[in-house]
Amino acid sequence: MDTINVYSIGELSPKAFERARREYIDDFLDILPWQDEIFKSFEELFKRTSGIKLKDFSIGIYNRPMVRVVFDRDEAADLTGARAFAWLENNLLASLRIPFEGSDRKKFAKYGADYRPGMIEPCPLTGYCFDDTLLEALQKSIKDGDTLKEAFENLGVVVTRELESEYEYEISEKGFREIAEINDYRFLDDGRIV
Repeated sequence: MDTINVYSIGELSPKAFERARREYIDDFLDILPWQDEIFKSFEELFKRTSGIKLKDFSIGIYNRPMVRVVFDRDEAADLTGARAFAWLENNLLASLRIPFEGSDRKKFAKYGADYRPGMIEPCPLTGYCFDDTLLEALQKSIKDGDTLKEAFENLGVVVTRELESEYEYEISEKGFREIAEINDYRFLDDGRIV
């Protein structure tokens, strides 16, 4: 019986490491590890916002994103400035804020300064940190003068950038090393993944 030696990522030569990274990118990186969470945050934002529906979207890595939204009231789509912020507060943000009274207020108080009454709790849509990124981008877009419709449709760009950032990290040497260590990947001496 022949013995086959296998190696951890840290034991590979630079040439074997690069072969292993290329094999991982070509054969194993079908979906980004956080891709589902990113899209769940995006879709949940629209589910939680009253008065608007996500009609259609096409978002992916290295493409031009397309997001189409429909407002229940056409005049809301063109709101800007303070009126757009008021609409956003009434139709989304108010439902995400920690209450000033009631049992939920006490429940959140034990978590510290980020959970004060009136604040939006961190990651309020899905529990994933991309929730905060989307909410901040939406508010920044309105602050920069976009209409509500433009602000919501611009979220496609935010999602695309996040996907691209995740992909770039995953294919980087540091990202691959981290994935290999976490998953305890083993390799042959030439870098082939076992």
